[in-house]
Amino acid sequence: MALGAGLCVILCIGETLDQREADQTDAVLDRQLLQGLAHVSAETVTRLSLPYEPVWAIGGAGPHAPPSRRGPW
Repeated sequence: MALGAGLCVILCIGETLDQREADQTDAVLDRQLLQGLAHVSAETVTRLSLPYEPVWAIGGAGPHAPPSRRGPW
């Protein structure tokens, strides 16, 4: 709806620590992207940002992602 209204949208993707430790990161990100982009047209995709932020690395109390592990790519 936001894209349809002409707004720019941020679609955050990322896995939980349990998913990462189970080696499910790629599957989780694939699912999130497929679902999140399912109804996005080629004309509106330029107004979409896709940051990767693993859930387990958000906040100050839990483990932190070192620079070498901040993305699955």
